[in-house]
Amino acid sequence: MDRTISISLGGFSFIVNEEAYHQLRRYLEDIKQSLQGTEGIEDIIEDVEQRIAELLRERLQYKEVVNDADIAYVISVMGRPEQYMVDDEFSYQEESTTSNESKEETAGNPTTKKRLFRDPDDKIISGLCSGLAHYLGLDPWAVRAVWFILLMLGIFTGVSTIMVLFAYFLMVMFIPKAETFADKMAMYGKAANFEQIKENALKASETLSKSGRKIGDNLGSLFQVLTKISVFIIGILFVVFGLSFIFGGISVYFISWFNIPAQYFDYFVEEDWLSKLILFCSSLLPILPGALSVMLGIKFIKPTFRINKNILISTIVLWFIALFGIIIIGVYTAKGYANSVEKVTMNTLAVTNDTLQVKFEAQNRGNYRFKIFDEDERPFYIMNDELFVTIDRTIELRESKDNAAHLQVTYKARGANGVDAKNNLDAIRFNYQVRGNQLVLDDFLSAGKNSTFRMQAVRFVLYVPRNKYVQLDPSIEYAEIVSNNSNTAFYSNINNQIFGYNGIKFVCLNCDNESDNDSDYDNHHGIDTMDISEKGIHIQSKKGDKISIDKNKIHISDDTDTLNINYGNHQSNR
Repeated sequence: MDRTISISLGGFSFIVNEEAYHQLRRYLEDIKQSLQGTEGIEDIIEDVEQRIAELLRERLQYKEVVNDADIAYVISVMGRPEQYMVDDEFSYQEESTTSNESKEETAGNPTTKKRLFRDPDDKIISGLCSGLAHYLGLDPWAVRAVWFILLMLGIFTGVSTIMVLFAYFLMVMFIPKAETFADKMAMYGKAANFEQIKENALKASETLSKSGRKIGDNLGSLFQVLTKISVFIIGILFVVFGLSFIFGGISVYFISWFNIPAQYFDYFVEEDWLSKLILFCSSLLPILPGALSVMLGIKFIKPTFRINKNILISTIVLWFIALFGIIIIGVYTAKGYANSVEKVTMNTLAVTNDTLQVKFEAQNRGNYRFKIFDEDERPFYIMNDELFVTIDRTIELRESKDNAAHLQVTYKARGANGVDAKNNLDAIRFNYQVRGNQLVLDDFLSAGKNSTFRMQAVRFVLYVPRNKYVQLDPSIEYAEIVSNNSNTAFYSNINNQIFGYNGIKFVCLNCDNESDNDSDYDNHHGIDTMDISEKGIHIQSKKGDKISIDKNKIHISDDTDTLNINYGNHQSNR
C-alpha cells in the first residue's frame, strides 16, 4: 500500500504518491534556484505550476493518483533547468527509470507545428485577427486592416457586408481560443516548456520596464490612440446600422414598405398560417443581422463585453431557418400559379344609335381595406373579405362580320392545377351594361369572397359593324384596331377619339397622322406591327404581346400578365 499526498498545483487539486511528490518538489526547487536574481520570479513559478497542472490533467484523464512516471513525463516535456543554464550546476538527480531519457535531452528551444487559435491576450473583439496573424506570420494590424477593408467594400460596393460579418463570426465560432499556456505557445509554433515560460516572463518584464520609461515618447502610442478612436466610431456605426435593421424588421407589422402592407400576403398564400409565417420570417431576416450588428458594435465600444457563443450560434441558425422558410413558402406559393385557364364569352349589344360610346366606370365600394402600390396602379382591393382585381383598361376593336355590335369578354385565371384554376375562373364576376348608346364597363372584377389572387383578369374585344362608330372615353387607357389580316394599330392618351370604317379599313377618324394605307401597319416580316408617332411607340405581335411607350407611362402585356410603369404627372380617371 503506497502513501499518497493531496496537493494544490496551478489552481487544481491532485493526489500524488509520496515518491512522485518528492520528485516534483525537487524539480520545482531546482527551478527556483535557477531563477535566483531573475526579475518576476514569482510570476514565472506560477506559470510553471500552471503548465505542470495542465500536463498532469492531460496525462491522468481517468486516473486519480499521480505516480513517478507521470512526473517523469512532465519533466521530459518541460525540460530541466540545467539545460538552459551555462554557468550554474545543479545537484538534481533523476530516478533510474528516467536517467536514460535525461541523457537524450539537449539544450535549445524546440519548435512544434503552428496551430490556429484566437489570441485572448491581443484582441479588440475576439482575438481572431491576432490569431490569424500569428498563424500566417503577419502583423496583427495588417490582418485587422484587411477585415476593415472588406467591411468597407461591403458598405460602399456590391460585396455583401452581411457575408463579411457572417464569415467573421463563423470563424470565431469554429476557431478555439488559446486558453492554456500550451495553446498560446502552439500559436507561435513553440514548445510549451520551462524555457519558454522563463523567456516570456523576461520579455514581459522588459516591455513593462521600457514602457514605464518611455510612455508617450513613440509613434506607437499615438497610433493606439487613433486606433481606439476609430474602433469606437466603427462601434457606433455598427450599433446604428443594427438598430435600423431591427426597426425595419419590426415595421413589417406596423407600416408599409412601398405601400405594401402586411396583409398583402394574405391574398397570395392559401392558408392563413402561411401568411403569418412568411411575415415572421421576413421580419427575422433584418432583425437577426441587426442584433448581431448591435452586439458587435457594443463589443467595439466596450471590449470587455462578451458575446455569448450559444446566442451567436442560435442567431445564425435561426437566420438560415428563416431564409429557407421564405424560400420554401415562395416555391409552394408559386405552384399556385402553375396552370392557367381561360373562358371566352360573346355577347351581342343592342345599339340603336350610329355611335357607341365606351367607357370604364369606377364603382363606389365604400372604404377599401387597403390599397397596393401607388395611386394609379392597384392590382386589387379588399372589402368585406371580397377580392376585387383591377382591369386592364384596353379596348381591342375589330370589324364585325355582321351588322351587329358584339362584345367578346375573355376571362383568365391561374391555379395549382386545372381544377383549381377553373374554380378561380368560375368565381370571377364582371359586370357591364348598355345604357342607350353607352357601353359601360366596370373597372374592377370580383374574384369572390376569401379568395386568393391568382392573376384573375378579363380582356375585351369589341366587334363593330361598318355602319357604326365607336367613341372612346378618357377612362380607357389604350385602344387597338386589329385589321382582318391581323395588323394592329395602337392608340394611347384616349380623349373621346372616334373610330370607324373609312371605306378601306377601321381607323381613328379624328386623329392626326392617320393613314389609309393598310401596309403602314405591317413590318418587314408581316408578323408584328409597329406604330411610331409623336404620341409614342406602339408595338404588338400576332400572339397578342404588346409594348406601348408614351410621355406618361410604359405599358407591357401578354396573354396573361400586364406591367404598367408610370413616370408622368398624370391623374387617374378612376
